[in-house]
Amino acid sequence: MLAWDRPLSPSAAIALAMAVTGSTVQVGAAASQAFRFYDKTTGDHFFAADAAEAAHIQATLPSLLAEGSPWATPDKGADTTDVLRFLDTSTGEHFFTTSTGERDNILSGLPSCHYEGVGFQAYAAEGAAGTEALVRFYNADTGQHRFALSYEAASIRQGAAGSGWVEEGKAFIVQTDLHTIAA
Repeated sequence: MLAWDRPLSPSAAIALAMAVTGSTVQVGAAASQAFRFYDKTTGDHFFAADAAEAAHIQATLPSLLAEGSPWATPDKGADTTDVLRFLDTSTGEHFFTTSTGERDNILSGLPSCHYEGVGFQAYAAEGAAGTEALVRFYNADTGQHRFALSYEAASIRQGAAGSGWVEEGKAFIVQTDLHTIAA
């Protein structure tokens, strides 16, 4: 039996149920929109690149508000990298990284973090037309991470998201020109 210091957020409960039942997060065969949700309970954001997962969240988790599709994920290919997804079972927060070194450090040093596998793909290098690196921020007060496009990052740096946010650098590269997504 598992125990948590506080109740899991709805997004964490779904992710934990998927982990317990053996469900996996799959990257689709075509470039697909990423769906962003705001968790009214925790103040965190959750990203899903799987349309079925996003639809399930919208249908069953009223505390998660759909914020749209701010960017897209590329097809898996020679020019992409895996974006690894974790669930911190003590906080209910999700964390994403492309770094296998960071993944290994989390697995060996943070027992409350459950590795959920590959969440989606990102571009391996910057420079392709219609792409942008998301900037990762860490909030030293809340322990949350936020992933932001350049215009959002500028607002966070100016304090629009509240205090305690520390910029950690580029997280991963996504497609921002949503008009070029294959139908």
